[in-house]
Amino acid sequence: LLKKHRADWLFRLFQSAIIIVYREDIMAKTKYSLRLLSALILASLALNGCGGTTQSDTNDIESAESDSLQTTDIYSNLPTADYDGETFTIYNDTMTYAETRLDSESQIGDVMNDAVYNRTRELEEYLNIEIALIEQDMWTGTASYLTNIIMAGDDSIDAAYVAILNAGPMTADSLFVDLYTVDEIDFDKPWWDERSRKYFELDGKLFMAHGDASVCYLDCLWVTFFNKDLYENLNTGTNLYELVNSGGWTLDRLNELIEIGTNDLNGDGFITDGDQYGLGTHNGAAFGLLHGCDERGIETENGIPFVADVDENMFNAINKIKEVITSNGVMLATPACLEQFDGGKLLFMMEVLGNASNLRESQTDFGIIPFPKYDEKQENYISYESPSATAAMIPVSCKDVARSGLVLEVMQALSSETIVPAYYEMVLAGKNTRDDESVEMLDLMFENIECEMSYVYQWGGYHSKLISAITTSVDVISTLESVHDSVEKALEDFLADIG
Repeated sequence: LLKKHRADWLFRLFQSAIIIVYREDIMAKTKYSLRLLSALILASLALNGCGGTTQSDTNDIESAESDSLQTTDIYSNLPTADYDGETFTIYNDTMTYAETRLDSESQIGDVMNDAVYNRTRELEEYLNIEIALIEQDMWTGTASYLTNIIMAGDDSIDAAYVAILNAGPMTADSLFVDLYTVDEIDFDKPWWDERSRKYFELDGKLFMAHGDASVCYLDCLWVTFFNKDLYENLNTGTNLYELVNSGGWTLDRLNELIEIGTNDLNGDGFITDGDQYGLGTHNGAAFGLLHGCDERGIETENGIPFVADVDENMFNAINKIKEVITSNGVMLATPACLEQFDGGKLLFMMEVLGNASNLRESQTDFGIIPFPKYDEKQENYISYESPSATAAMIPVSCKDVARSGLVLEVMQALSSETIVPAYYEMVLAGKNTRDDESVEMLDLMFENIECEMSYVYQWGGYHSKLISAITTSVDVISTLESVHDSVEKALEDFLADIG
């Protein structure tokens, strides 16, 4: 379009819009203004078609662009160094269901692969450093592997991206640097995710952080997929996207739809794998549903974690979730539910967003909405991040803490204009999601992401008790109160260890 209209001023305006949207809006993770960018482009084309511009107009635009760039230049104080070609080794947890790449071997024409490749080459050139990776699947002994290396004083790992459920318990052994003590890292910059610090920060210390260098934590967002054709066949008279926007997407409504969306296709009187289920998921959804109700197992006050009271609200939420999960029309299995959804025999599927990539070639036309609220009185939809998401951290045994901090800072900064836009193009712009409404839903979900701290740090095994209370027939209050004191003691010991 830009070449067709031959307007230099239009190109400059478009360029400014890109910078403003990506640097201020997307990187800050507060509003994903793809629609704003589209509006700017359309407005620009309309203006261009209504008589062109004068030299005065062009000067005004250039002046405005210059002012915008001056006010949004968040890179002016980006640290730099020359590390004389040294090797910088990053440990990286990987998984099959979320994007974890920190480097690529070459460009292959894939938007995400090439963005990762280009970002890492730019990082190496900027700092005159060579990036090396040590990678393994997150489920194959990360904690013991890293613990042995760090406790032995082995300085071979300079930084690490570790699944937070692996790293959480390791923090009590003082294996990671408090990132707040690293001067080279500036957490006021928008390439660090401010929201996640709410549940990572402990008593004024921060041992792990999400940033733009890895979008794994976005891909580990729990979402609700739905089969559009099956939903339309229910003839509910309600558009699901409109239901979400109106605040009417609640646990009660989900339960109703599960019931009417379950179908005994073979007529044998039982709902089995060959039939149509209303919902497919696994036990991990328990925390997503709990947080969706604005409840959680561990709360914090001034950075100090404590066990949340099982008050009336939490008790009612857990029992309502239990009613949903134990419904006859719910399949609790993985990966069977993914196969069932792909086969067109599942109305809803609750899984991490990364599974959209596994459905890329699926013939099932699907949409994406958030987890439901407890009721319509609840103000916001709250999203839940799987604790398998990776976060950045620095081992205490690294060669040079300042160097590790500087490399991580620059890595996040360079990623804000490469990795993040590529991820949005891959997921938000239609390669995985299949309609504009799903894009809007993801915008909504990214605004309120949180994680279950009892699962991240595994204090007293409280996360297991919570899952049991939510997904089985055990009594909620007696189950959770039976371990309350021991979990509080585990919290006290943990805070003493990191102190």
